[in-house]
Amino acid sequence: MKIVKDEILFTTGTVKNANKGIIGLSPDLCVYEGYDGPFHQPHEDYMGDAYDELSVTEQIELAEYMIKSWEEFKSKVK
Repeated sequence: MKIVKDEILFTTGTVKNANKGIIGLSPDLCVYEGYDGPFHQPHEDYMGDAYDELSVTEQIELAEYMIKSWEEFKSKVK
């Protein structure tokens, strides 16, 4: 997986939009892009819509990417 500008490119070929390459995870484990739009939710949102759009492979790939990113961030904290 890699991020190029406003896109997340998964090794599966799936491309998701992410404003400024920002990926967020809410306390209830919903994945958001940029600063306002969900692109994966393991359950229905407040309007009853489901956004369970990422395959299991893509979910794992995203999690591994974010873990690596946070570990890099942590290593630079002085």
